[in-house]
This record gives sequence, C-alpha cells and structure tokens, in this order.
Amino acid sequence: MEKIEVEKNPTKVTVPDGVQRSAYVSKLLGALLLVMIGLGLGRYIVPAGATPVNDAQFEGIQEGQRQIVFPTFWEAWDTLHNKYIGEIDQQDLFYGSVSGMVKAAGDPYTVFSDPQDTKQFEETIEGSFSGIGVEIGIRGGALTVIAPLEGSPAQEAGIREGDIVVAVDEEPITVDMTLDDAVSRIRGKRGTEVVLTVIRKDAQTTEDITVRRDIIDIESVKLNIEDAVAHVNISSFNGDTSAQFTKAARQIVSSQAKGIILDVRNNPGGYLQTS
Repeated sequence: MEKIEVEKNPTKVTVPDGVQRSAYVSKLLGALLLVMIGLGLGRYIVPAGATPVNDAQFEGIQEGQRQIVFPTFWEAWDTLHNKYIGEIDQQDLFYGSVSGMVKAAGDPYTVFSDPQDTKQFEETIEGSFSGIGVEIGIRGGALTVIAPLEGSPAQEAGIREGDIVVAVDEEPITVDMTLDDAVSRIRGKRGTEVVLTVIRKDAQTTEDITVRRDIIDIESVKLNIEDAVAHVNISSFNGDTSAQFTKAARQIVSSQAKGIILDVRNNPGGYLQTS
C-alpha cells in the first residue's frame, strides 16, 4: 500500500467564483473522501502497531559506534521514573534489563552476573576466598548449613550441619532472597566478624553465633583408599583442581589400588579446561 502524505501547511489556493467554485468544491470533497477511505482501509487491513518489527530498528551506527534505538525501552524507563513511588537505583535497573535480555534467550545455562556476583563466583572457583568456611544451600525454603568445612572458622565457632540461618548481622533472611545474596552477606574481609542467627535441629529458639572471617582454601579433590579401592571425590572444577587431582592420582598408583571410584556428585561445575 502506498504511503499517503498530507502537507500540514498547504500553499494558498485561489478559488474562482460561480460555477467554477462549485466544481472545485466538489472535486476537493471527492479527494478528501478518497483520502479518508484509503486511511480507513489501511488501518483495517494493517492495524496500528501491527507492523512487523525490523531488526534494524533496534540498533544503528553513530560516529563509528553501535547505538541502541529502542523506543519501547526508553518509554518504560521514563514511565517508571516518573510514576514509581520510592527511590530507584539506576544501576539495578540497568543490570536488571541486561539480565532480562539474557534470560529471554531461553537457555537455562546462559545467565548474566553483575560485577559483585562475578567477583564472588571467581573467588569461589579459584579455590580461595575470605569467609567463614561453610557450605550452605536452600532446603525446604530455608537457608540451611549443609556442612562446615573441616578446620574452618565456622566449625570452630560451633556452626553445625542442619543449622537454619534466619539472619545475618541481625538482618533477616527473607523468602525471596537468593543463595548468592545470602553468601555475599556472610562473606567479607578477613579478620572481620559476622553474626549468624541460627535455629538448631529440633530447637524452637534462635541462637546468635559470632564467627571471625578468614581466608578459606577449598579442597576440591579428596582421596580415600579403602580395601584397595580408591575413592576420589571432586567437589568442583576450580583453578587448583588439576594439581590436586594429579597428586591424588600419584598416590593411587603408588598404593597399587585395584579399583577407582570417581565421584562427581553434587559438583556444580567450574573451569571447562579443568574438567
């Protein structure tokens, strides 16, 4: 369908008198009627807003750099800022929009991590970080201690397997809080203290336990040889896992074990090169 444009400021038209005026008016009315019919049919055949989206509408090049051309995004951005009751963190909006875009790809294994989560992940996967040395997870909707690491500050302070953490430094653990959020609260600078409010197994009251943070080295490879069978547990594929596994392999060879069990249960992954 051809695009019809009507000038907003038409030039002045001189209309003759008498019969010519009448003929001119008839022709003008007819032309206007055709324009109205054309616009009406166009709207009926292709409803407003139903025009297929062209990928080129979303980005362009300006001064040699890619520019986002996304009016819907900016409309939502402005509406939120104008009508939202309360304070808005610009950085949260930005990271949230990027996270939503990545999630829209539909791949559960493709995720976006903001700088804080990325730093926390990299520290964990390198096998050394500052914290209290406790493995935690979400069980039954509650933040639960799976196990304190052997010789860790958490174990020395009395944190036990099965403890339910209900608050960190008197800030309650809410149902909508993610595991990463909880971990970031518990971790901190070496030498500082954190107070965990926990509920023991079969207990009805809470207990505050103060733990002093320290450098935690994760032992990703554990070896146990029993009845000539070597049991090798790999809890994650960290930066030092290869070296630890090589050491374990040498011990297995020297022990002349008859069998090997390679245990990777509950291993969340890590470096592809290591695995």
